[in-house]
Amino acid sequence: MLRRWGSALLGGLLILTLFPGAARAADDDTTACVDISDQGISAGPHHGSIAAEGEPDCLRLPSPEGARIRVLVSYPSALTPEVTWQVHNADGRIACAASGCTLTGPGPYRVLVGGDRAVADYAIAVQRLDQNPTCDTLPQGRFGDVEGVTFGLSADTFVRCWTVPAGAHATRETLSFTRLGTAWAGGIALAVHDAAGALVCGNTETRLNYRYQDDIFHCRFTAGAAYTVIAVSNRTDGQYRINRRDATGAGCQAPATTGFGGRASAGTVAATDDIHCYRFSAAAGDHYWINVRGGHGWVTDSTGAIECSSLPCRVTGRTGYQVLATATAGATPIRVDTWNLGTGSGVPASCARQLSSAPGFGPIDGELTADRTAVCVALPSSSYSSFHVRLSGDPDVFHLAVADSGTGVGECIDYTTVRECGRWADDAAETLLIFTPATATDRLTFRAETTCSSEPCFPDPYTLSSLLSADASNHAPGPMWIVGKSLDVTDQISLTRAGHTTVPAVVRHLTADRTQLTVDVDFTRLAAGTWNVTGTSTFRPGQSTLTGALTVHGPAPTAGTPSISGTVRVGAVVKAATGKWDPVPSFTYQWTANGTAIKGATGASYSIPASLRGKRLAVRVTGKHPHYVQVTTASVTVGYGVAPRATTRPKIKGTARAGKTVKVTAGVWSPKATSYRYEWRVAGKLVATTASLKLKKTWTGKKLTLTVIAKRTGHLDGRAAATTVKIRK
Repeated sequence: MLRRWGSALLGGLLILTLFPGAARAADDDTTACVDISDQGISAGPHHGSIAAEGEPDCLRLPSPEGARIRVLVSYPSALTPEVTWQVHNADGRIACAASGCTLTGPGPYRVLVGGDRAVADYAIAVQRLDQNPTCDTLPQGRFGDVEGVTFGLSADTFVRCWTVPAGAHATRETLSFTRLGTAWAGGIALAVHDAAGALVCGNTETRLNYRYQDDIFHCRFTAGAAYTVIAVSNRTDGQYRINRRDATGAGCQAPATTGFGGRASAGTVAATDDIHCYRFSAAAGDHYWINVRGGHGWVTDSTGAIECSSLPCRVTGRTGYQVLATATAGATPIRVDTWNLGTGSGVPASCARQLSSAPGFGPIDGELTADRTAVCVALPSSSYSSFHVRLSGDPDVFHLAVADSGTGVGECIDYTTVRECGRWADDAAETLLIFTPATATDRLTFRAETTCSSEPCFPDPYTLSSLLSADASNHAPGPMWIVGKSLDVTDQISLTRAGHTTVPAVVRHLTADRTQLTVDVDFTRLAAGTWNVTGTSTFRPGQSTLTGALTVHGPAPTAGTPSISGTVRVGAVVKAATGKWDPVPSFTYQWTANGTAIKGATGASYSIPASLRGKRLAVRVTGKHPHYVQVTTASVTVGYGVAPRATTRPKIKGTARAGKTVKVTAGVWSPKATSYRYEWRVAGKLVATTASLKLKKTWTGKKLTLTVIAKRTGHLDGRAAATTVKIRK
């Protein structure tokens, strides 16, 4: 029975349809088949044409059962495969319908080539994957270098291959290719096979049906094994470059920092196949944020195993990471961020922590620079909640759950006038909101303000908890500060009291964390006494009242300005001058030295002891009357007390004759000295400082002088001299 077949390629999937009808070759008749080689890369492709739909060419293979082959087809079109094929065995059953497969059933095997319309010219090559072709060696390159191997493909030469020698590769490598030149005139598909013909990396079987301008692959190799790299084009002339690089850390550089929001690693990607590698050690329990601004990339662990292939992402659980960064065009500046987010149980120290996020938070004013590449806010959040972020400036905005261990990072969706950020996890957690430059920009200022898009972002009840000041005077309007949760500038605040008219307050300011309101109150409308403060939420229906929270007083009295009267020095008695008070209260006093209260010094006057010499003396004066406050004088440094003065002059006791001993009579001093020092001089020269002196024969005929120095703690020294005498024989 003859078998007629057709095919179509939809979304990269080869769809084969078999149907009965006419054909060039019968299943049991191979006389119309043309013999081709199964070493198509070295032998060259087979060229043919298809006259009409449903009339396939028959190509006979020499391959045995169990052989692993790959069918390589070059399409005339750059994008759309116009040629389809199947491999049949001798029983007429399909032995192979994928690009790489193992032949099953009895031979000989035939490749039936057809199309959904007439094809003037096609080229096809069949290659045994379990018999490696003779190929050039593909050398190992380096990160940051795009030298690689340059090669050309054309209509006649649409397949090239290379060998990755055993023992000349790492266990994990990156393989990349790019088309050289600017014109879009076609592309290639790339695949790497092991010695058994299995696809190791490269374009998948489905993607092998298409052609690409550039691509990067992550390959896992077995030590000691060789591999074959095959590139196939779409029969258009083109120049390409291929590179392979060690992805286990060789040639990687250290990042600029791993501190959160620190300076990024800066670089320039020279071409689409230029890859920059950054490697750093990590704590397995820490979480790290990785991003490539201005380009794209992926993250591996220290062995080269992929951790995440979409950036930004968060990684944890490893003791080292590698960031491989590239871009979609040449001469592109990039910035690589490698931030330590901490252990996951907390947030980075530089992140502002919001106490409440309902019904929103902000504004947040920030400046992003080369040295500060992130501004972050940690906020409580509910599961399945979302909020709007209104921005001036244009940073990227991301969000992630603090306790989450996954790699996913949520990007707030840009709706031109607002960013939409959503927490779609099924558990409530703390969310980290991160603002960072979208590109390699080194400076950006912004302001962000958020509101919950539907329900409050966090289920805190609307609550007024306290007033920062529970007292107010009704002599003039003024501010009042209210502390609570889930507050908003649209809240309605009022002051109430039984039997009195309700007085509304005007909201003037809301703190960024939505926990404190500043309101203006016309206190002149409030009678003295206690008042209730009531808040009504307009965002989340609810009301909260602080009963009797505010005490209103009449006009405040005037406190005086106290001062210290007298000379502030050791031994002196000083007084506290209270100043003018209206009305006049009773007073209490507390003297202080260097700001510390002096025990027992609570009178209106104070005698300064020697121990305070050099310290700062002040007095706190408190008027004992409702609404007076404690007032402290300016401090004054305590000076030295007056020097002791001799009321009776010192004398030299004894006979001033050579060989004799004379002594000191110190005299009488006021105030009394605590100790004395002596100076004996002969003919003006100091000879002794003792209380007695034995006169030498050599001093005969010279004048003897005695000076007594009186010392008192905290006081200046006093000095007095005895009457001068002449030393005799």
